[in-house]
Amino acid sequence: MAAGAPDKDAEDPTVGAQTVSQQLGELKALFQREIATTTAEYRVPREVVDRLLVTVGLAGIEPAAIPGAFDELVRRFAAMRDALQQQRNDDPEIATLKQQASDALAAADLDTAERLLSAIRARQRTLSERRRRAADEAHADLVAALEDEAATCARQADAALLRLGVAEALGFYRDGIAVLADASTEIRWRYALAAADALGEIGDRAGRNDALLGCLGLHELALRAADRDRVPLDWAKIQNNLGVALWTLGARESGTARLEEAVAAYRAALEEGTRDRVPLDWAMTQNNLGSALWTLGARESGTARLEEAVAAYRAALEEWTRDRVPLQWATTQNNLGNALATLGERESGTARLEEAVAAYRAALEERTRDRVPLGWAMTQNNLGSALWTLGARGSGTARLEEAVAAYRAALGELTRRRVPLQWATTQNNLGVALQRLGQRESGTTRLEEAVAAYRAALEERTRDRVPLDWAMTQNNLGAALQTLGARESGTARLEEAVAAYRAALEEWTRDRVPLQWATTQNARRPGRRAPYARGSGERDGASGGGGRRLPRGA
Repeated sequence: MAAGAPDKDAEDPTVGAQTVSQQLGELKALFQREIATTTAEYRVPREVVDRLLVTVGLAGIEPAAIPGAFDELVRRFAAMRDALQQQRNDDPEIATLKQQASDALAAADLDTAERLLSAIRARQRTLSERRRRAADEAHADLVAALEDEAATCARQADAALLRLGVAEALGFYRDGIAVLADASTEIRWRYALAAADALGEIGDRAGRNDALLGCLGLHELALRAADRDRVPLDWAKIQNNLGVALWTLGARESGTARLEEAVAAYRAALEEGTRDRVPLDWAMTQNNLGSALWTLGARESGTARLEEAVAAYRAALEEWTRDRVPLQWATTQNNLGNALATLGERESGTARLEEAVAAYRAALEERTRDRVPLGWAMTQNNLGSALWTLGARGSGTARLEEAVAAYRAALGELTRRRVPLQWATTQNNLGVALQRLGQRESGTTRLEEAVAAYRAALEERTRDRVPLDWAMTQNNLGAALQTLGARESGTARLEEAVAAYRAALEEWTRDRVPLQWATTQNARRPGRRAPYARGSGERDGASGGGGRRLPRGA
């Protein structure tokens, strides 16, 4: 090829221009009327339409579709022009860019218009991000203010609880949750969980069932709000704490529905709070599951639930070791002792009872009076119950005297003012031990002391609060009065005994607690020896000192 010769493949620009011009001329000739109508309708100057057609062209469109395509092209151009003019121009830089884009459109310079639109968008993105950051900061400030107000609601609830104003406190907690309506779901359910735990402690320590009912409602609210898939371990903690409230309330009620719900809640918690994931929390829930199973088992004639409770406690001890968490280890030793003692009462031998005594004594090595006075007292009470059962099966009085000493030691910390229901439990148990000693002595001093202990217990163990425990103490009071009446010439004590037995049978029904019902029916027959009720209320199953509720955010 000769130097300077034109490339055979290169296009001649004049040829392309002629082709476009020819196409434009042909369009104008064919669709002159449609072009005129469309440009007038959309208020687009003819020279702009001409330039637009040159820029875009209508190549590749079927001839019959050209009028419609042309109409759409001009309509879209007009809409774009109007939109640019109507958009707000808060920012001077954007206003300038929009004017330039409008000018480019007016000149049918689409390349320039598109470049300017990209510049407008970049500037708007910068401003949007700036506003978003400002909005986030403003929202964070709002949420912080809402949390402060909700915290004050919680302090108002605290003040109400100092007067045991449970309904008032619950109202303040609900106010706090309402205040947090514009906060995140997580903030709301964590607040509800904290409120539930506060009410649960009052319900547990002060014997207030209304507080426990409020606690249940708040736990259920938290459970509905917490997303199991997103926060599985928190969900498990809520299930555990819900189980604690259900168990505490169920232990005071005559039915077993709450206890069954507690077992279900603990088992649900264990699905997410596994041993591999959170070994110490897993151990806590195993311990709590054991307590619910023990309480259920104590009300049933069989031993399956009790054996399950022993298994749960022993599982907990695999992680709650003495070296790692001495107080939790002691808690579970105490609770294991409860389950073993209840099983031992249903067996003819004493092996389980001796194991229970060993478990209680082990617990007391770490659960000392100085470290955890209430936990120490609870274990003293439980040790007294196991010693009483062993003493009742023997002929001497040494074990019974040990039991009385253990109960009296417990009452040094389990005071009526501090823990009214636990105080009543220990008064009942002291009465049982004194009564057995009184039966083995010729005098009536121990029996009179037993009657006084039972009557003291009934001042807090009311029928409304703890119907089954109230019935138990009424039964035991009847037994002591019956023994006293048998040693006296009059019938006043015996009449009182009959009244106490009949009161017990109002709650100890055949359908509800068949074994206890039969015990009391048997005692009412002439010549029968006074019975002792050994139900779940005899021991304090609370795992105080080791904790039952999982801490929030742990």
